[in-house]
Amino acid sequence: MCLNCGCGEPETRHKESDITLEDVRQASAGTSMDVTLQNMRTSLDKIAASGGSQSMGGSDDQPGTL
Repeated sequence: MCLNCGCGEPETRHKESDITLEDVRQASAGTSMDVTLQNMRTSLDKIAASGGSQSMGGSDDQPGTL
């Protein structure tokens, strides 16, 4: 779903900066998708626990972004 926007279309890239399921597949080369997804969950949980968007230099006025 351009995984970052939440549109529900995992293979659709609306903007050049969107993250798709294909991007995750490519990033998981050499490891299983299950392991890659678990690593991403762990990393995202840590980002969220540390304040989310503030620690990533993002903005709170964009719902659904880190």
